[in-house]
Amino acid sequence: ALFMTVNVGYRCKAEYGHWEDCDQHFGNVFASMLTLFQLMTFDSWCSAVARPVLEVKPWLAPFFFVYVTVTSFGLINIMIGIVVENTLEMADKQLQSERERQQVAMRKSMEALGKLFSQADADGSGTVDRFEFDKILQRQEVRSQFRRMNVPYQ
Repeated sequence: ALFMTVNVGYRCKAEYGHWEDCDQHFGNVFASMLTLFQLMTFDSWCSAVARPVLEVKPWLAPFFFVYVTVTSFGLINIMIGIVVENTLEMADKQLQSERERQQVAMRKSMEALGKLFSQADADGSGTVDRFEFDKILQRQEVRSQFRRMNVPYQ
């Protein structure tokens, strides 16, 4: 902004007399900053800003080219960064939700198996011996629970 204020703004009346908006665009540092922001957003930058300046000082063309290129790539990188960050955040939330769902399903399966094993404890000892275990394995619902939990039972 300071570079453009010194090279264009301070010479508005002497060198840019034909350009009515010179002071408005580069008359002070704040106006130059606002104009450079306009350049970065591609808002009528060529006809309103670059052409009048380049008519008098064509050697500023590399400045405009470099400035527009660097700032536009920077702006695009910021936008891509925001999109990637939001995508990663959503993926993390989805993964967390899936883990919680799996934990709930495992808890339910464990509770159901606990009830089935309590029923299988025929002698009331609080444990299931081999005979009681073999007997409960004959029930389809027990085998289904084991399959859902990826527990081998044979």
